[in-house]
Amino acid sequence: MHYPVAIEWSDENTATGMVFPDIPGAISAGDTPEEAYNNAIEAAHIVLEDLVDRGECVPRPGTIDEHCRNPDFEGWDWELIDIDLAPYLGKVRTVG
Repeated sequence: MHYPVAIEWSDENTATGMVFPDIPGAISAGDTPEEAYNNAIEAAHIVLEDLVDRGECVPRPGTIDEHCRNPDFEGWDWELIDIDLAPYLGKVRTVG
């Protein structure tokens, strides 16, 4: 399933940050865009696995348009990242 991810690009003093607004707690960073991307996918899976272990629902993704209106992400760029939900299917239902 494709989840929107907010991207705050790095500069000489900071790493590239990525946040999945629809997966609370799925936040990552990396010194390169590739590292940030890989860390973001790993963070999403860690949070989703924790949700499933607690018997909670896997959240459905919102749209980039919805999230762009959130002032917390003003100036951030957006991409969609495909998160494989197969490991969580049958364990809990998705909401939405």
